[in-house]
Amino acid sequence: MSIIPIVQLGNPILRQKASEISRKDLFSKETRRVIRDLKDSLDPETTAGLAAPQINQPVRIIALQLTAVLPIYQRTRNPVQVLINPRIIDFSQDVIEDWEGCVSFDFLRGLVARHQSVIVEAWDKQGKEITIEAFDLHARLLQHEIDHLDGILYLDRMTDFKSLMSTDEFEKEYQNGASVD
Repeated sequence: MSIIPIVQLGNPILRQKASEISRKDLFSKETRRVIRDLKDSLDPETTAGLAAPQINQPVRIIALQLTAVLPIYQRTRNPVQVLINPRIIDFSQDVIEDWEGCVSFDFLRGLVARHQSVIVEAWDKQGKEITIEAFDLHARLLQHEIDHLDGILYLDRMTDFKSLMSTDEFEKEYQNGASVD
């Protein structure tokens, strides 16, 4: 197991657009290592999702802790979903504002408007092309993590910084925690 330290706000990699994984590199040792490191570094107690740039890897891979967003995965043996080269191909016109946090700057929370549903295309870790239709928290998590691959932080999506608050104040006020990573 190799838990990689999470890159923190201010590190330039968080603002870079990540590189796509080519078909020929899909099963390379390097890609397999990034996938393993992402899964190992995804703390199921505190993190719903993680993008490769957050472990200092500028490639388009994300890992989602599905038990955080879809309770049906509580009973499965492998609740972590890895997506390679994910991209949003469609989204709802309905936008929902909700709280977000990020392990790369876990000391803040803010209200962010996101599409209520999205359709995402990606490769799974076996290289199979998949399409995911996600709603509510699952859709929010996908949007948040794909943003990381484009060098976008949830702070960039906020329209009113009056909602921005420390995690300590947020927890006093809202007791139930933030929506995503």
